[in-house]
Amino acid sequence: MAYILSIVTWLPTIGAIIILGVFRKDQANLIKKFATGLFGLAFVASLLLLGYDRATGGMQFLEDHQWIPVIGARYQMGVDGVAVLLIVLTTLLGVIAALSSWKYIEKREKEYYALLLFLQTAVVGVFASLDLFLFYLFFEVSLVPMYFLIGIWGGENRLYAAIKFFLYTLVGSVVMLLGVLKIYFLTADTTLVLQSRCRCFRFTPGSRMRTSRHRLPAPLSLPESCSSWEPTGSIDLICRCFLLLLPTRVTLDRLVCGA
Repeated sequence: MAYILSIVTWLPTIGAIIILGVFRKDQANLIKKFATGLFGLAFVASLLLLGYDRATGGMQFLEDHQWIPVIGARYQMGVDGVAVLLIVLTTLLGVIAALSSWKYIEKREKEYYALLLFLQTAVVGVFASLDLFLFYLFFEVSLVPMYFLIGIWGGENRLYAAIKFFLYTLVGSVVMLLGVLKIYFLTADTTLVLQSRCRCFRFTPGSRMRTSRHRLPAPLSLPESCSSWEPTGSIDLICRCFLLLLPTRVTLDRLVCGA
């Protein structure tokens, strides 16, 4: 279980590469079965994360390897109690998305399932990354397959939806990049898990958590302003769920421990 996070994260990407490099476009049924099997395998592997030791708390299943030594960026992966649940939920959503697409997706199945697999890798990486640049990379990469999923397999207004999605995320990405650079130049550290946060996320029996003056946004609702650019049909459900999961990791930084 030393590399369980990397296995859960990169297994879908390996499957996507196999689909793009080995399967032909006329093997739609085989591609669907293979992709669904990979999603299922990733979900089963993610269940091992439920072995998270709640008595110990903090970050567990840690992986730390050198990545870009020039800027101090490292391949750091780890999860706390909340991230474990989010990763399991993401892998479960991947299985549901693959199964629900069997009859709905009738064109370019090869590209569709490859993008869906890439998307799952990026979302899981967002929840598991502990390095600031690694987190930003996963977050940005997740937007690419989502853009094509909306633009190609969305509803009637899919092009309009994809363009608006691109514009909104482009502005947000630029602001996030500036924030990442600001933090890096101020601290010269790319680690997301600060000591205060490590002390905070210790989910022990009987422990309580409260929020600071900042209130967490509703986890299962999207702003009404987004309704004009969301896709329709089955892609709506898939993209909506992934859109809801992505910001959750960021909102965790607003949590502080109760006394």
